[in-house]
Amino acid sequence: MKNTSLEDGVYRALTYLTTSDGKSLLEQVKALSTVSGGTWFGGAFSYLNDPVISDDDFLNQYVEDRSKYVVTDPTNKLPENLVLDKLPEGNFGKCISSDFAYFPNLIASMFQMYQQNATPLGSTYQTFVGQLILEKFGLYSGGDTEPDSTFSYDEQTKKEILERNPGLANKTVHLYPVPEAGKRLRRPFWISNFSMLTNSVAPDHPVRLVIPVQSTPFYTGVFSSPPGLVDNNKQPIGGGGVETFAFNSQPSSFKQDTDTVYQHRLFSIADSIGASSSFYAYFLMGQNQFSPTPKDSQGWKNTVGGILGMIDQLNLEDIFQSIIAVSNQKTVKAGSSIPTEHNLDELAAMAVDMLNITGLTEKLNKLGIKDINEVITAAFNYFQVKFPNLNLMDGLMDAGVASFILLMITSLIDNVTQRAGDQSASVINSFNNLFKSCPLLQTIKKDIKNFETIAKDIKTIVKDFEIIPKYIDAAANEVVPMLHELVPRYYYWSKHNAQSQQNWAFQPDEFCDGGILENYGIANMLTYTDIDNIICFINSSPIILNAGYFDPQIQGDAIITGIEIDRGIPPLFGYHTYNAEIRGYVQYKEGDTSDILNKNNQVFPKSKFYEVLTGLIKASGRNCRQKSTNFKQALTTVDNALFGVKGGRKVNVLWSYLNYAQDWAAGLNEEVQEQVRNIKDFPNYTICFMQYNNREINLMSGQAAWNVAGNKNKDLFISMFES
Repeated sequence: MKNTSLEDGVYRALTYLTTSDGKSLLEQVKALSTVSGGTWFGGAFSYLNDPVISDDDFLNQYVEDRSKYVVTDPTNKLPENLVLDKLPEGNFGKCISSDFAYFPNLIASMFQMYQQNATPLGSTYQTFVGQLILEKFGLYSGGDTEPDSTFSYDEQTKKEILERNPGLANKTVHLYPVPEAGKRLRRPFWISNFSMLTNSVAPDHPVRLVIPVQSTPFYTGVFSSPPGLVDNNKQPIGGGGVETFAFNSQPSSFKQDTDTVYQHRLFSIADSIGASSSFYAYFLMGQNQFSPTPKDSQGWKNTVGGILGMIDQLNLEDIFQSIIAVSNQKTVKAGSSIPTEHNLDELAAMAVDMLNITGLTEKLNKLGIKDINEVITAAFNYFQVKFPNLNLMDGLMDAGVASFILLMITSLIDNVTQRAGDQSASVINSFNNLFKSCPLLQTIKKDIKNFETIAKDIKTIVKDFEIIPKYIDAAANEVVPMLHELVPRYYYWSKHNAQSQQNWAFQPDEFCDGGILENYGIANMLTYTDIDNIICFINSSPIILNAGYFDPQIQGDAIITGIEIDRGIPPLFGYHTYNAEIRGYVQYKEGDTSDILNKNNQVFPKSKFYEVLTGLIKASGRNCRQKSTNFKQALTTVDNALFGVKGGRKVNVLWSYLNYAQDWAAGLNEEVQEQVRNIKDFPNYTICFMQYNNREINLMSGQAAWNVAGNKNKDLFISMFES
């Protein structure tokens, strides 16, 4: 994923740069806070102990003179770090360039684990991540079923755990590597950030609130104590964590500061990484922070969070509409949020691949559906028009929506074809029956001049159309609970309630991607009072977007500008994300019901948002695409009960925003520049397409490394370690 390519380049640069005492910057990093796809990289790096793989292999080596990059090396004589089509053995990039990382393969693999290996649905994604990422570095055990190891800090912490829990003596406990000159750097304290869905609903809003979870080598849990939030067992949440190996447990007895627990299995690195990157989970639970208020009767069904509600609308009218679009051999006009037809074609091709992987293509062919690409393209276009707030190509929502639709299409088709048998009847008669019962279809019929011809065309595409609607509800009833179960689930209990929760039936709680709440890991980092300097690396699908440049202007509680930055930054300062209608940013107010999750993310003063906005714009240069976008800012924290941040602390934050930089590209030779020009959306790839080739990975990580260690950039980063 794109965050892993960013981190590969960033870590490489921090290893290359040194302070005046000769120590690399990376070995002086005190703590590493990772979120979502960045946790894939951060977790594997933190525990890399494979004797065959050095840190240089894992990270690749920094290229100081980027003009020496070549695309290929037929002679095999050049160093691998100069060849864009090569990655060293043991390099993390190989994980995301493999076929296994292809998005449809991910979905198909999860279902195969469930169907063939009896992997619990709530562990399928974590098991997939373990096999895709961790197994390559000796950090996964458990086979095809589910993870069966845990992690701690060092031999001393492991010894203390085993003394109290001798039954774990035969279990694998992964530990930080011992620093070794020339091979292993000292590792920073790792914080994996994910979110827990509470059983508390936002006021006047149909979504469940989420709360931040930290997973570290020592403890995992909710360290803050926000008032009024309860878990699935109706118990208050927060107040601390339990030793990480024992997360996902139920208390059975309590004595002073020690609890005896029942545990189904150990909490593993794969669990920590999987929960942090489970981008799909919040949406599959039918939640969405961007949905409008219930005052809009159609709002819930017209948003990403309403995908589950969309199933209820998969009735005869919807089926008729979508098949009409296909039978006309026309594409329903796409919504404005799909930027190009090329993007839609990519998504459709991905869906076709998934159908092939899951064996459903043959079943479709038996139904008479030959041009699968046309069907899938029309279906995506149809969903875009039917549900205009769905943006199939926008970051996190992108992958969540796409995965859900793909799952629904394949699962519904599978259910239908399994039950249909050889039944068939007159399609035209079926349509006539539909018209009699559906007023909407009667209206549609008036707008279709050649209905009889269209019906005949449809008959050649779906011979058994008449019997399909009979099974839609049954299929949805089977699929929806299964989709819910794909969400990571763990047994959670709070230290405050350990005694009251002993020996009674527990319900597990649902967990999801840390980026749903706060996508940088800054807020959780600020809970540690010994952290005074923070470097925040931002890799956003949208670039710093210049929609008609003019200097930001403060107008009351709003900042008006044509510049749009990543949606995660404004809430940290108490501002809504960019509002295209007013062309600017507005402060959160009491009672706001939009951005319901992010409204509680403020950790810095509102008065400082204008400074970071203008600072990033100035740093990025001409047209926001000229230079590396780095901006250092002195800030004072404000109280935040949700994350447990104390106000009044002075910190320095260096914002490093991966944006296309013409200065970097100008230093490449012409052959490599041509490669960059041919990569769509470089370097701000969409997260929906997880698989990238070696060339794309090397170029993105190369620019990310230059953003840190380039001649005009390095002094700013070194200053963060010498202040």
